[in-house]
Amino acid sequence: MGRPAYEFDEATRSQVADLATARVDYRDIARLVGCHRNTLCSRVAAELAAGLARRRLEVIEALYARAVAGGVAAARLYLRREPQPVG
Repeated sequence: MGRPAYEFDEATRSQVADLATARVDYRDIARLVGCHRNTLCSRVAAELAAGLARRRLEVIEALYARAVAGGVAAARLYLRREPQPVG
């Protein structure tokens, strides 16, 4: 007989997304919430992806603000970044 399935409540899902935003390693996140890394990746993949997307957005917004303020290097980097296709 195996272990009982780990259930992720809303608070834990939110914590996972916040930790992913901070770029904490998935193994460490799994240890913090008390499950295996594979369980984490299979059950809360959306929260992990959302956390990483939030961090990416913060960086892009900061780059844009610097470019608008007159930062030539930031403007070049921002303009070089192409939008990702959907789907």
